[in-house]
Amino acid sequence: MSAIEYFAAPFAAHEKLDGVIVNASESGVCILTVHFLNKGQIIEIKSNGDKISQTATVRWTHQYNNLYYKVGLEFNK
Repeated sequence: MSAIEYFAAPFAAHEKLDGVIVNASESGVCILTVHFLNKGQIIEIKSNGDKISQTATVRWTHQYNNLYYKVGLEFNK
């Protein structure tokens, strides 16, 4: 699992959120996070020291172990 940083819309620089990538594909990622994300919400994923960013749409959210949320994200083109 890899760490991930993201911003929930609106993209406020002071509200950087953290999660962990569970699995990834060309079309999206599944993450674990302590933050609830709404279906349809747009997030911005940052990587490589904030040099690379990608927007994604939340497709589903499931509570996991009463502490985390497992979230399915589809990359926006």
